[in-house]
Amino acid sequence: METLQYDHEEQRALMVKAQQERNDALQREERLSTSNNDLRAKNTLLRDEVLDLKKQLETARIALVNHTIPERAELEKSKAEVLAAVVERDREVNRARMAEQQLGYVTSQYQTASTENTKLASTNTQLEQRVAELEVKASGEQARLKELNSNALNKKYSDMIKKLRHDLNEREGTMQRMSEELTRLREPRGRVGTRASSIPRSPRAGTREPASRQGSPSVQRPAHPLSKMN
Repeated sequence: METLQYDHEEQRALMVKAQQERNDALQREERLSTSNNDLRAKNTLLRDEVLDLKKQLETARIALVNHTIPERAELEKSKAEVLAAVVERDREVNRARMAEQQLGYVTSQYQTASTENTKLASTNTQLEQRVAELEVKASGEQARLKELNSNALNKKYSDMIKKLRHDLNEREGTMQRMSEELTRLREPRGRVGTRASSIPRSPRAGTREPASRQGSPSVQRPAHPLSKMN
């Protein structure tokens, strides 16, 4: 479970990282799109300027052919300006092309990051479901373990009570035998001897046999409370 929790945290960190990369890619895409739009606007402006210069150049060429322009230096200057504008135009076109290529790369990176983010989100959901299932299973196992421990403890106490009852019964039996032996030893020795040597006589008619002698108080001991539990 700890391994799954660690994988879950790692997947979450990767998802956050992918989201950050996606946001960065979106920002770069927005900046490149703005830059590309600016370059396109400049390119359009330069194209218009080039067309205007070409028109001026054509007008100057025609005027030169017709000898309507007295100064050739102005024409050469205009021609140089046109050439410079064309070079700048080509440079801006190349910049725009590179910006478009970079924009395509950023778009591809964004799509890749978005796909990876979707995969990470799906994996994260699966891990969360697995963690929830393991938590439910762990809760059930804990309840079952608690029940097993309770049953084992009850059996342990039950065995202890049975053993104590057995020991108590043995001790009460021993005390009973010791009490009877003590009572026997307390009887007068002469009486014991007379009774041992005398010959029993038949009982006379109309006479009753003497009642048996009650046992000693030490013999009639109350039963221990635990002995009633058997």
